[in-house]
Amino acid sequence: MKKILIVLLAMVFAFSLAACGGGGDKDGDSGKDKKAERVTTASGAISVEALDMPDYITEADDDDEDILMAKEGEGYGVGDYVLISGISKDDETSLSYPSYVKGQEYTLDMLLSDFQNKNSYKTYTKTKIGDQEYVLLDEDSNRYYYTVTNNYPVLIQVIGESMQDNEAVTKSLESIQYNY
Repeated sequence: MKKILIVLLAMVFAFSLAACGGGGDKDGDSGKDKKAERVTTASGAISVEALDMPDYITEADDDDEDILMAKEGEGYGVGDYVLISGISKDDETSLSYPSYVKGQEYTLDMLLSDFQNKNSYKTYTKTKIGDQEYVLLDEDSNRYYYTVTNNYPVLIQVIGESMQDNEAVTKSLESIQYNY
């Protein structure tokens, strides 16, 4: 009887180890970098690598061409955040970009001209993030990066000092793909 009990316990122990075995990381524990999660707007017009910071989220708005990067529970006017906003592929015109008309040529120089005519007291400079050229408006602790891709204007708002010159934020912004 004792032998049967010992054999049964040994089998239970072996099965429990087998069930728990292989519990390593699905990507392997070899120290390789994990592939970063990409977040994409509903239409697929904009995608970006998720922000690699503890307690921060990167999420796309279900209704607009917006992607928010912020501390959990913050964003859209609360705390420091990054907001990537594109124009919907359905929008015919935009109040923010006076010379933008859907289906017609719209360039970064046209965007810059729109802003200089509208806000002549502000200073805009050209800059790059990754390979993409932007028009930058730097105001106190906020930065606004404007670009045009395939005739569609896009705005990146970097709000708050903790998000500026932040390595994780820069890495995410460099990963942006525009699919207009």
